[in-house]
Amino acid sequence: YGCECDVYYTADNDVIVAHASLDYKVNGLTPWDHTVAEIRSAGVLANGEQIPRLRELLDVAVDKDSHTKLFLDIKKLDANHLNYISLCAKRIAEIVTEAGASHFVTILCTGTNDNVMKSAKTYAEQAGCDYQVNTGKTIKQLSVLGLDWGNYPTSYLVSEFGGSGGIDPNEFPMAGMSISVFFLDKKIPNIYTNCTMMHNTVSSSRKGA
Repeated sequence: YGCECDVYYTADNDVIVAHASLDYKVNGLTPWDHTVAEIRSAGVLANGEQIPRLRELLDVAVDKDSHTKLFLDIKKLDANHLNYISLCAKRIAEIVTEAGASHFVTILCTGTNDNVMKSAKTYAEQAGCDYQVNTGKTIKQLSVLGLDWGNYPTSYLVSEFGGSGGIDPNEFPMAGMSISVFFLDKKIPNIYTNCTMMHNTVSSSRKGA
């Protein structure tokens, strides 16, 4: 159904696609403090290629007839870097619009700060992209923020769906909202994230992710 990538805003108003370290460094550098050229000069990918810019990925990956979606995950940062998340969402929207890729891209944003979520949603809508929020918020809390899609780890779900939290996926389609779930099954070797999308439908099975 789709592919999820982590994205980072750079000091020269660009967006790179990379899986950073736990302290949000790419090639040992914090992306928002450095330019793409500086990040690339600090190292390459395992196959020798350069860290890709988002536009470069879209130029290769977008197919107008494809049903595959690209999920761009703006990673959670601490309270000192919240503005960076909004800047990243704004630049993603611009790049996606320039590439004519709004049908292809879903923007994911951290659910830590309400204002950040709302600003990222605004930029996504301006670009015509789908929007998701990584969150632990209830349906009511999402609705107050004007959000209609939540993205949750399995642990946040009720026990029927394998979690220990209070989120019941059955309630989302009844509310006209959508839910996606990650970390469905970490017992499968070499699988880090196993994602099921439930868009106005619910399955009682935890299989078939």
